[in-house]
Amino acid sequence: MAGLFQKKITTNIIITLGGIIVLITGLIFLRVSISKNLINIQDTRQLLLINSRASETAAILGKEWEKAKRAQSFLQNILPSSDQLINLPRELNFLSQENGVGSNFSFGPQSPGGENQPSSIGFRLTVNGSYQNITRFLRALENSRYFIRHDFIDLSQSDSQTSGVLTSRVFSR
Repeated sequence: MAGLFQKKITTNIIITLGGIIVLITGLIFLRVSISKNLINIQDTRQLLLINSRASETAAILGKEWEKAKRAQSFLQNILPSSDQLINLPRELNFLSQENGVGSNFSFGPQSPGGENQPSSIGFRLTVNGSYQNITRFLRALENSRYFIRHDFIDLSQSDSQTSGVLTSRVFSR
C-alpha cells in the first residue's frame, strides 16, 4: 500500500511538473510572440506617423500650388504683350496732352527676353513745357500700366520753359 501511495504521489508530481514545464514553455513562446507583435506595432505606428505627415505636407503643398498658380497668372498678365506696345505712343501722347506737355516719341531697338528677363523695347521721348507739367507727366508715366525703365533723362531750362530727352525701355512679355 505504501508503494501504491508513493507511485500516486510520484505520478502526481510528474504530471504537475510536466504541466508547469508546458506552462513555462507556453509563457516563453507567448512572451516572444508579444515582443514580435510589439515591434510590429511600433513599426506600424512609425509608418502611420510618417504617412500622416506626408499627407499633411501634400495637403499644404496643394493649397500653396493653387496660390502659386494664381500668382503666376497675375505675373504673366502684368506685363503687356509685345503686340500691345503698339498703343504706347498714343497713350504717351494722351498723357503729355493731359499734363500740358509737348512730346515727340520714337521707338528704339528691341531686346528679346530670356528665361529670367522680360523682353523690352527702347524708346526716345522729347518733352517740352513747364517744369511742373513735365514732373507731373513723369509721375503719370510712372503710374501708367507700363513698366518703364529710364536709362537717361536730360532736362534743360530756359526762361519758364523746360525741355528734355528721355531714353527709356518699356518691358513686355
